[in-house]
Amino acid sequence: LVKHLNIFTSSSAAWISQEDWDANIVDTIDTTGKCYVGVDLGATSDLTAITFLFKNGTEYAMDYVCFLPEETIKTLPNNVKQVYLKAIESKKLLLTPGNATDYRYITEYLKDCATTFDIQEVGYDVWSSHFWATQAIDEGIPLVEVPMSMRVLSPATVDTEIHIKKLELKHLGCSFFRWQMANAEVYHDPSDNCKVRKGDNQSLKVDAVIAMIIAMHRASAAGGLRKSKGGGVYFIKF
Repeated sequence: LVKHLNIFTSSSAAWISQEDWDANIVDTIDTTGKCYVGVDLGATSDLTAITFLFKNGTEYAMDYVCFLPEETIKTLPNNVKQVYLKAIESKKLLLTPGNATDYRYITEYLKDCATTFDIQEVGYDVWSSHFWATQAIDEGIPLVEVPMSMRVLSPATVDTEIHIKKLELKHLGCSFFRWQMANAEVYHDPSDNCKVRKGDNQSLKVDAVIAMIIAMHRASAAGGLRKSKGGGVYFIKF
């Protein structure tokens, strides 16, 4: 991947194959369905990701955006700087002023999206997010805490993988998200619960992927994709 495709990845046990991910690419996505949002709030100088999951009948559509303090670009290692610059050009990576993320931009972005999308819930990791959460709730953002524990994230991780492999998670094939998917490793505990994480190279990010799993957690909690089979009976995976 590094030598021939210029995709930098540290993952020796990639979570989703690039072939499975690319099989879900479409030219346009339907954003009219109920929308579940995942937010992976980065540290003050790190990447913050917002992923949108739209439920449209028997499939999901996914879109996303990331934020980064503009001064951070100067400190990026050379092997990832070009990836970030391309993401900025495509408007999938938005820069905030200064050397620390101003979380007001995150709140205002979500408020703007709520005027267009049918946002049901916004899942977020409560750790180190108390100030932003208080601000966002005051602004009317429907936040729901999603702990980053194995017990909570394992079912959502499995659901996400199933929908990808069944071609039920449509997306636009954005290269910045694809790069993050390539960086994602899956970890299994002794009970075979699983959780996605980045590898040892801390410059290879997976924030948008984690935000997607958070969004899936909330979408699954609301019933997920309901499959009908004869006589109007619905089978629902919890």
